[in-house]
Amino acid sequence: MTYAGNNNSTSRSPKPICVPVKTAFALLSISHTKGYELLNSGALESTIVGGRRMVFSTSINAYAEAGRETGKITPLTRGGWDAKSRSMGGKV
Repeated sequence: MTYAGNNNSTSRSPKPICVPVKTAFALLSISHTKGYELLNSGALESTIVGGRRMVFSTSINAYAEAGRETGKITPLTRGGWDAKSRSMGGKV
C-alpha cells in the first residue's frame, strides 16, 4: 500500500493528506472564526470527506511558511512566544 509522501518502504508512518478543521486550526494556533475566514477566502484549501470538512496538509504548511516569510507568524523562542506576540513569557 502506498501513502502520500511515502516513497520508502522503511519510513515510520504515513503522513496525512488531510486533517479535520479542528486539528488544522490547532496546528496553526488560530480561532475557529479566523480558520473559517481562511477557508472561505481560499487561503486554506479543503475538501469534504464523508460529510466532514478536511483541510489539506500541504495548504496548512504553505500558509504557515508564507506567514513565517512575511513575519506574520513568529516562531517560538526557547522561553515561550516571541515578545512581538505579547503572550506567554515574552517581554512587553
